[in-house]
Amino acid sequence: MSAVGTTSQIPGVTYEAFLSQVASEPFKVWKTEIISSSYGQIEQPVAVRWRDANGDRKDFVISPHIDPNQPLTDRINDLTEYIFDGFTSLVFNQINASATVTLRLYPVRKFSAVNLLNGENPVEEYNDEKPYVLQLVNSSTSAVANEVVGDSYSTLTAGGTGTYKKYVALLTQDGTAAPTAIVLESEFGTIVWARTSQSVYTGTLAGAFTNNKTFSFISQGELIDASAIAITRTSANVLTITSNVIADSWMTNCSIEIRVYA
Repeated sequence: MSAVGTTSQIPGVTYEAFLSQVASEPFKVWKTEIISSSYGQIEQPVAVRWRDANGDRKDFVISPHIDPNQPLTDRINDLTEYIFDGFTSLVFNQINASATVTLRLYPVRKFSAVNLLNGENPVEEYNDEKPYVLQLVNSSTSAVANEVVGDSYSTLTAGGTGTYKKYVALLTQDGTAAPTAIVLESEFGTIVWARTSQSVYTGTLAGAFTNNKTFSFISQGELIDASAIAITRTSANVLTITSNVIADSWMTNCSIEIRVYA
């Protein structure tokens, strides 16, 4: 077990709740800010890694660079845009001994499936005043290498009982037809996929999706903007896929995984 503890600094929101939320409601980061007063900590590189169930991945490194025009010397800022979803991780090369690191993720926008289902604008715009704030604290007197933040898919399922049913498929939707699934693995009955309206699609299986036990991911597939797609548990019978792209035919080989824990 790592000596580094990660917590959310948003009142009333745990780190686990943050991970669960970004798995179903991803967002695009426009600025990443790393803050630490520990000597040499902000000189440590941080790798941003993203992958999906198809094996596609996009990686880059936040290289240590202090802006000479920045009056505060305890932080670095990186303006590379990237998607933060259930498959995104930030890997700190090293967390120094007894160091505290604050990570601020500034969303350019976030997609809200709830807003879309309520007939409201599904894209919530953000600014500098509303970052996601996480804090890493190394309780050890030794440095810790390769500390991971994010990666909801692995983090939330690690250390559990492993007792769950799983459904893995590739979804495609065209015109006004219902989505079709290439089922790669299933321990469920048959999930019936349907089109409700443009950008709203459902998967139905009676009593399958237990409250507080259902964990699901969907990738962007061929959709250009991954921040615009989400999957939400609507009821014990229904999961709903939504997008702020108000159109059909954008879902091509979207990889989806559903887990329901015992």
